[in-house]
Amino acid sequence: MEFTNWFEYDSTVPCIGGGHVEIWKFNYQYDIDAFDEWAKHFRNQYCSDKDIDRLRKPTGKNREDFLLDFKFPDKLKAPGPSTRSGDFAEILIADFLEYIEKYWTPRTRYDRKVNKDMSTPGSDVIAMKIKNMPNGNPCDELVVFEVKSRIASTSNDLNKAINGSSKDPLRIAESLEAMSTRFYYDRDQESYDKIGRIQQMINIAKKPCSYGAALVCSNNLYNQQLVSGADVTNHPQNANLRLLLVKANDLRAIVHSLYSWAAHEA
Repeated sequence: MEFTNWFEYDSTVPCIGGGHVEIWKFNYQYDIDAFDEWAKHFRNQYCSDKDIDRLRKPTGKNREDFLLDFKFPDKLKAPGPSTRSGDFAEILIADFLEYIEKYWTPRTRYDRKVNKDMSTPGSDVIAMKIKNMPNGNPCDELVVFEVKSRIASTSNDLNKAINGSSKDPLRIAESLEAMSTRFYYDRDQESYDKIGRIQQMINIAKKPCSYGAALVCSNNLYNQQLVSGADVTNHPQNANLRLLLVKANDLRAIVHSLYSWAAHEA
């Protein structure tokens, strides 16, 4: 994925409570080929290209209108815009973990929403590294991220992501079971077995997973207090909590451009 080359490490900065924030830049470019690839990848989070014609046929919509009317969060009508920003941020962090850090990040949150303008409940991003299937391996990893966006307003910051992450130790089992059920009914045996392996790791072997809190931030809404003011003190897994901040220029415009491009080029 060419667009993943736009991630660039910037720095690591200490914060309150002994934590450290990794700061990454996302230096996107309006390169037609790279943007086309990114838009296709993004579109397929919501609706597979191989399924879209079958799904849209009963609606009488063309591909673009089907995606905009039934799959993508609305650009203008609340809560669509905030859901757009939130979904974009979650998908960007999942892409970072998958393509930069080589985790497996199952994508099951976006393509079967009951309400396209609402965020899907559960843990935001679940990432895994699984060694030597089908046998168990002590090197298996599970990391769970809470993700917030600071793209169109200043209402979110890293502390909101940290506070949200505090709930993940209680909801990760339910989120994994939802993934497992999804893969079971999709007859995706390989993915079902991988999720089962991770479930056994945390439920039977009692190996702890790792947690993370991430903020995707537009440069015009960034300030140093977002980093230095982050506080991990009250997080139940504060010794095992990773903090990420990904920033880029004018993310509000790029979010809407990406949704539009993804629909238009379907």
